[in-house]
Order: sequence, then structure tokens, then C-alpha cells
Amino acid sequence: MIVVGCPTAEMPEVIASVRASHPGAGLIAYAPFEGSEQRVRTLLLGADHCVEPETSAAEIAALLHALARRGADILASAAAHERAADKPRKPTLWRLVNKGWTLVAPSGRALALTAGERELMERFSVAPDRRIRRMEEAGDAGEAGEHDAIGTAPESAAKVSPRVIDVMISRLRRKAAQKQVGLPIRAVPGWGYVFAGDIEAVAEPDAPAPASTERVTDVSSEAETVA
Repeated sequence: MIVVGCPTAEMPEVIASVRASHPGAGLIAYAPFEGSEQRVRTLLLGADHCVEPETSAAEIAALLHALARRGADILASAAAHERAADKPRKPTLWRLVNKGWTLVAPSGRALALTAGERELMERFSVAPDRRIRRMEEAGDAGEAGEHDAIGTAPESAAKVSPRVIDVMISRLRRKAAQKQVGLPIRAVPGWGYVFAGDIEAVAEPDAPAPASTERVTDVSSEAETVA
């Protein structure tokens, strides 16, 4: 806290200089100001308060107390911010490892994926904004070459429907819930799905597929049952 006393005509420039060298200090300008214009200019140039000689000692003491309290609050806030910054942040990245056959949550828990789930999650990892259209999935499957985007063989591609994608995601959510993992796949009504998190595929040497690899046709019957 700094109390600046000098001739009134020099006060604005002096205050500006002191503020530049002590940006966080509380500044009180003490001078016989000749009007509100001088006080306003002094305040705009960095003073916190303008005090004139006729100001009572009690009022000056109260101003000093208020500035000291403000300084203490600023220091406490800065200390709290530093403590928060020093705390280790929880990891937020989801990773596809084992050539995409395993989805690892930020907590470190792993989910083994079927063929369809694997390709669906790979789609999320490369899609702009992590979004996938339901109709785009079905359309891609219908026009697929050797394999479609979600693990369907050519001979069954015509059977793929958005409903099958819904069932696959529902099954994957249940699988994640059994391992106490909250899978951040959100439905966007009338559009598709979004993966509300960071996800990346980790480059690794080739790995064998799990013994059980699901095709979209494997969930077609379930889709018909729950429809």
C-alpha cells in the first residue's frame, strides 16, 4: 500500500508512474484537489482513492483498512489458484490399444472390443468433432467394398441399419457399466452419436484379434427383438 503526496498539478503523472512500477499495490493520492476533474484523472491513471487534507483521520484509517483487506483477498485467491494448479489433473484421454481391440478408459480400466465395436470406436477416433451420423453409418455399410466401416462382410452389408448401430452402442455401454466405466457416447436426436471425450488410437505392432469377433449381423437379431 502506498500513499502518494505531492502538488496537485503533478499528482496524475506521479500516480501513473507509481502504478506502472507497482501494478498490484493499493494507491492513495493525498493532495488538495481543485475539483472532480483532477480527482477523476488521478483515479483513471491508477489511484484507488483520492484523499484531501480535510479528510478526517478516521476516514483515512478506514480507507487503509479496506485496501489492506482487498490485498489480503487477492493474495488468498492467488494462493488458492496456485494450489489448484499444483494438483495433479485427472487423465481424460481414452486410448485404443492392441491394434484397436482394447479401449482403455482414462481411469486405466480396459474394455475388450468386438470387431464391430472396434471399428466403431476407430471411426470416433478419426471423425471430426468425434461425431458419427447414424444414416452415414448405414449408407457406408450399403456401399462398402471389402468391409464396411463397422465390421460387416460384403454379403451381409445390405442388412445393416441404424437400429443395429443403436444396439451395438447400447451393448457397449452395458459392457462398460459392468466394469464401472462411464462411456461418453452421447446420442444426438435426429442426427447420430458423439463421443464426448478425447480418444486416440495408439500405434502398436500388429496384434491378433480376440477369439470372439462380432459382426453387425450378430446383433441384427437382437435389434429385431428389441425393436
